[in-house]
Amino acid sequence: MPGPHAHVVRWAIQLDRLLKGGGVFVNLDDETLSRSSEVGVLAHRGIGQLLTAGAPPDPSVILEVAKSLVSEFPKIESRAHAQLVAGAISSYFTNHLPSGNWMFAGHELQLGSGRIDLLWTTFNDHKMLDEIKTGASRKLFLTRTRDQMERYREAAVAAWGPDFVGIRLISTTDPRKSRFIRPDGSNCSLASASFLKDL
Repeated sequence: MPGPHAHVVRWAIQLDRLLKGGGVFVNLDDETLSRSSEVGVLAHRGIGQLLTAGAPPDPSVILEVAKSLVSEFPKIESRAHAQLVAGAISSYFTNHLPSGNWMFAGHELQLGSGRIDLLWTTFNDHKMLDEIKTGASRKLFLTRTRDQMERYREAAVAAWGPDFVGIRLISTTDPRKSRFIRPDGSNCSLASASFLKDL
Protein backbone atom coordinates (compact mmCIF):
# COMPACT_ATOMS: atom_id res chain seq x y z
CA MET A 1 0.00 0.00 0.00
CA PRO A 2 1.50 3.40 -0.97
CA GLY A 3 2.82 5.54 1.87
CA PRO A 4 1.28 8.91 2.78
CA HIS A 5 3.84 10.78 0.70
CA ALA A 6 3.67 8.59 -2.39
CA HIS A 7 1.92 11.34 -4.36
CA VAL A 8 4.79 13.71 -3.59
CA VAL A 9 7.33 11.17 -4.83
CA ARG A 10 5.34 10.61 -8.03
CA TRP A 11 5.10 14.36 -8.57
CA ALA A 12 8.85 14.82 -7.97
CA ILE A 13 9.62 12.18 -10.61
CA GLN A 14 7.24 13.84 -13.08
CA LEU A 15 8.73 17.27 -12.45
CA ASP A 16 12.27 15.93 -12.83
CA ARG A 17 11.33 14.50 -16.22
CA LEU A 18 9.81 17.81 -17.26
CA LEU A 19 12.88 19.79 -16.26
CA LYS A 20 15.19 17.38 -18.10
CA GLY A 21 12.98 17.02 -21.13
CA GLY A 22 14.33 19.97 -23.08
CA GLY A 23 12.72 23.24 -23.98
CA VAL A 24 13.03 24.46 -20.40
CA PHE A 25 15.85 26.97 -20.77
CA VAL A 26 15.42 30.22 -22.66
CA ASN A 27 18.43 31.82 -24.33
CA LEU A 28 17.96 35.48 -23.48
CA ASP A 29 20.58 38.02 -22.51
CA ASP A 30 20.36 39.58 -19.06
CA GLU A 31 19.00 42.90 -20.28
CA THR A 32 16.19 41.23 -22.19
CA LEU A 33 15.36 38.79 -19.42
CA SER A 34 14.94 41.60 -16.93
CA ARG A 35 12.08 43.03 -18.93
CA SER A 36 8.69 42.21 -17.49
CA SER A 37 7.48 40.66 -20.74
CA GLU A 38 10.28 38.09 -20.64
CA VAL A 39 9.76 37.42 -16.94
CA GLY A 40 6.17 36.73 -17.95
CA VAL A 41 7.24 34.18 -20.56
CA LEU A 42 9.25 32.30 -17.94
CA ALA A 43 6.51 32.65 -15.31
CA HIS A 44 3.72 31.15 -17.37
CA ARG A 45 6.11 28.44 -18.56
CA GLY A 46 6.81 27.57 -14.93
CA ILE A 47 3.11 27.65 -14.10
CA GLY A 48 2.44 25.31 -17.00
CA GLN A 49 5.13 22.90 -15.86
CA LEU A 50 3.78 22.81 -12.31
CA LEU A 51 0.21 22.30 -13.50
CA THR A 52 1.28 19.56 -15.92
CA ALA A 53 3.06 17.77 -13.09
CA GLY A 54 0.07 18.16 -10.76
CA ALA A 55 2.34 19.91 -8.28
CA PRO A 56 1.14 21.49 -5.06
CA PRO A 57 1.99 25.22 -4.94
CA ASP A 58 4.67 24.81 -2.28
CA PRO A 59 6.94 27.92 -2.11
CA SER A 60 10.18 25.92 -2.07
CA VAL A 61 9.12 23.89 -5.10
CA ILE A 62 8.07 27.05 -6.96
CA LEU A 63 11.45 28.62 -6.27
CA GLU A 64 13.29 25.54 -7.54
CA VAL A 65 11.29 25.60 -10.76
CA ALA A 66 12.00 29.33 -11.15
CA LYS A 67 15.72 28.70 -10.61
CA SER A 68 15.72 25.99 -13.27
CA LEU A 69 14.23 28.41 -15.78
CA VAL A 70 17.12 30.86 -15.39
CA SER A 71 19.89 28.42 -14.44
CA GLU A 72 21.95 29.04 -17.58
CA PHE A 73 22.77 32.52 -16.36
CA PRO A 74 25.55 33.57 -13.93
CA LYS A 75 24.50 32.99 -10.34
CA ILE A 76 24.53 36.66 -9.36
CA GLU A 77 22.13 37.46 -12.20
CA SER A 78 19.91 34.41 -12.10
CA ARG A 79 19.14 34.79 -8.39
CA ALA A 80 17.27 38.07 -8.88
CA HIS A 81 15.45 36.82 -11.96
CA ALA A 82 14.45 33.61 -10.18
CA GLN A 83 12.88 35.65 -7.39
CA LEU A 84 10.84 37.66 -9.90
CA VAL A 85 9.67 34.55 -11.72
CA ALA A 86 8.90 32.72 -8.45
CA GLY A 87 6.90 35.71 -7.20
CA ALA A 88 4.76 35.74 -10.34
CA ILE A 89 4.19 31.98 -10.15
CA SER A 90 3.27 32.19 -6.47
CA SER A 91 0.83 35.02 -7.15
CA TYR A 92 -0.92 32.92 -9.79
CA PHE A 93 -1.32 29.88 -7.56
CA THR A 94 -2.40 31.99 -4.59
CA ASN A 95 -4.89 34.23 -6.35
CA HIS A 96 -5.92 32.72 -9.68
CA LEU A 97 -5.94 28.94 -9.64
CA PRO A 98 -9.40 28.08 -11.06
CA SER A 99 -11.84 26.39 -8.73
CA GLY A 100 -14.77 24.12 -9.40
CA ASN A 101 -14.63 21.74 -12.35
CA TRP A 102 -11.84 23.41 -14.31
CA MET A 103 -9.03 21.14 -15.51
CA PHE A 104 -5.68 22.24 -16.92
CA ALA A 105 -5.50 21.49 -20.66
CA GLY A 106 -2.17 22.92 -21.79
CA HIS A 107 0.16 25.91 -21.97
CA GLU A 108 1.89 27.90 -24.70
CA LEU A 109 -0.58 26.56 -27.26
CA GLN A 110 -1.05 27.97 -30.75
CA LEU A 111 -4.38 29.74 -31.25
CA GLY A 112 -4.88 31.67 -34.45
CA SER A 113 -1.81 33.82 -35.01
CA GLY A 114 -0.68 33.77 -31.38
CA ARG A 115 0.26 31.47 -28.51
CA ILE A 116 -1.97 31.42 -25.45
CA ASP A 117 -0.46 31.18 -21.98
CA LEU A 118 -2.82 28.62 -20.42
CA LEU A 119 -5.90 26.68 -21.49
CA TRP A 120 -8.54 25.32 -19.10
CA THR A 121 -11.49 23.02 -19.81
CA THR A 122 -14.34 21.28 -17.99
CA PHE A 123 -16.04 17.90 -18.36
CA ASN A 124 -18.78 19.78 -20.22
CA ASP A 125 -16.11 20.91 -22.71
CA HIS A 126 -16.18 24.58 -21.73
CA LYS A 127 -12.95 26.36 -22.69
CA MET A 128 -11.25 29.25 -20.89
CA LEU A 129 -7.97 31.03 -21.63
CA ASP A 130 -5.54 32.66 -19.21
CA GLU A 131 -3.33 35.51 -20.34
CA ILE A 132 -0.80 36.33 -17.62
CA LYS A 133 0.82 39.75 -17.24
CA THR A 134 3.65 40.08 -14.74
CA GLY A 135 4.62 43.74 -15.05
CA ALA A 136 2.77 46.84 -13.90
CA SER A 137 -0.98 46.31 -13.91
CA ARG A 138 -1.41 49.22 -16.31
CA LYS A 139 -0.25 46.82 -19.03
CA LEU A 140 -3.72 45.28 -18.88
CA PHE A 141 -5.20 48.49 -20.26
CA LEU A 142 -2.74 49.25 -23.05
CA THR A 143 -3.95 49.32 -26.64
CA ARG A 144 -1.61 46.48 -27.61
CA THR A 145 -3.04 44.32 -24.83
CA ARG A 146 -6.60 45.05 -25.94
CA ASP A 147 -5.64 44.20 -29.52
CA GLN A 148 -3.99 40.96 -28.36
CA MET A 149 -7.07 39.94 -26.38
CA GLU A 150 -9.32 40.71 -29.32
CA ARG A 151 -7.26 38.43 -31.59
CA TYR A 152 -7.40 35.64 -29.02
CA ARG A 153 -11.12 36.17 -28.47
CA GLU A 154 -11.91 36.00 -32.17
CA ALA A 155 -9.76 32.89 -32.64
CA ALA A 156 -11.31 31.17 -29.62
CA VAL A 157 -14.87 31.89 -30.77
CA ALA A 158 -13.99 30.51 -34.21
CA ALA A 159 -12.38 27.41 -32.70
CA TRP A 160 -14.86 26.54 -29.94
CA GLY A 161 -18.06 28.50 -30.58
CA PRO A 162 -20.46 28.40 -27.62
CA ASP A 163 -18.07 26.22 -25.60
CA PHE A 164 -15.72 29.19 -25.21
CA VAL A 165 -16.56 31.11 -22.03
CA GLY A 166 -13.90 33.82 -22.06
CA ILE A 167 -10.39 34.99 -21.23
CA ARG A 168 -8.95 35.71 -17.81
CA LEU A 169 -6.53 38.63 -18.21
CA ILE A 170 -4.44 38.26 -15.09
CA SER A 171 -2.16 40.70 -13.29
CA THR A 172 0.23 38.89 -10.94
CA THR A 173 1.41 42.19 -9.41
CA ASP A 174 -2.09 43.52 -8.61
CA PRO A 175 -4.64 40.68 -8.78
CA ARG A 176 -7.50 43.11 -8.05
CA LYS A 177 -6.96 44.67 -11.48
CA SER A 178 -7.39 41.37 -13.32
CA ARG A 179 -10.15 41.34 -15.94
CA PHE A 180 -12.49 38.81 -17.51
CA ILE A 181 -13.20 39.15 -21.24
CA ARG A 182 -16.45 37.59 -22.39
CA PRO A 183 -16.97 35.89 -25.78
CA ASP A 184 -18.85 38.96 -27.05
CA GLY A 185 -15.87 41.21 -26.29
CA SER A 186 -17.30 42.93 -23.22
CA ASN A 187 -15.32 42.71 -20.00
CA CYS A 188 -15.60 42.99 -16.23
CA SER A 189 -13.40 42.60 -13.19
CA LEU A 190 -12.28 39.01 -12.78
CA ALA A 191 -13.47 39.07 -9.16
CA SER A 192 -17.05 39.63 -10.36
CA ALA A 193 -16.96 36.64 -12.75
CA SER A 194 -17.93 34.24 -9.94
CA PHE A 195 -20.05 32.14 -12.30
CA LEU A 196 -16.87 30.48 -13.61
CA LYS A 197 -16.61 28.20 -10.60
CA ASP A 198 -20.06 26.77 -11.32
CA LEU A 199 -19.38 25.66 -14.91
